[in-house]
Amino acid sequence: MHRTGQSVACDRVRQQISLELDRELSQLERAMVAAHVSHCASCRGFSGEVDAITQQLRAAPLVHPPARVLVRRPRRVSTVARFQAGVAAAMALAIVGVTSQIAAPQRAESQFRSLRVVDFQSQAQLDREMALISGSGLSSGAGDATTR
Repeated sequence: MHRTGQSVACDRVRQQISLELDRELSQLERAMVAAHVSHCASCRGFSGEVDAITQQLRAAPLVHPPARVLVRRPRRVSTVARFQAGVAAAMALAIVGVTSQIAAPQRAESQFRSLRVVDFQSQAQLDREMALISGSGLSSGAGDATTR
């Protein structure tokens, strides 16, 4: 069953019934629709209803609207407006970039104030300092020794 409660074949044939009334089906497609309608009572009833409605619509006189119908088209955005929007977006991006560059060094200084760089003359001095730091429990946090 499909979403309409009919099989997929019934859904397809119901779509083709309207095309058949407008003579838009090939000879093979018309034969396939006729074969399905001859076996399926539901589609046969649907075909009869659509045919009756189509005949009534085609037989009805044309009715002209009492007044003119005005259809407005949406205004097109001009090239100048597009250019102005592009310039505004570029300026906003530049302002954000400059502001982030100005603010970035201040944040970096506050993060690394307690960092201390120590130069050691030999590997032995470095090993001795590392042993003192690890032995006293000061290995975490600010003041860790860093070599260059």
